[in-house]
Amino acid sequence: MGRVPARGAAGWRTIACVVTADRLRAHLLTAGLAGVVGTTREESLRSYRLFAARDPRVLIGLDPVGAWGEREVLALMADRCGVTADPGGGPAPRSSIRSVR
Repeated sequence: MGRVPARGAAGWRTIACVVTADRLRAHLLTAGLAGVVGTTREESLRSYRLFAARDPRVLIGLDPVGAWGEREVLALMADRCGVTADPGGGPAPRSSIRSVR
């Protein structure tokens, strides 16, 4: 039997000691969870604006705590998902997988 993954600070088992970034990237690409996306930059920015405005169509049941402006939502998406933090656009980072480590 293989080694049991370590537990994180919250008690959850982590995958950091089990999967390398390269193997994770390959899996996500194969599964269609990474790579070319069908959502345009403009559509994503529109969704971020609607989320900041608390539009129920994009909240997907979430009830955000505190004030979230457009820039804060964009900054969060840049930090967590690898989108470009510049509201004017520009090229997206080559890969956000690196932040998984």
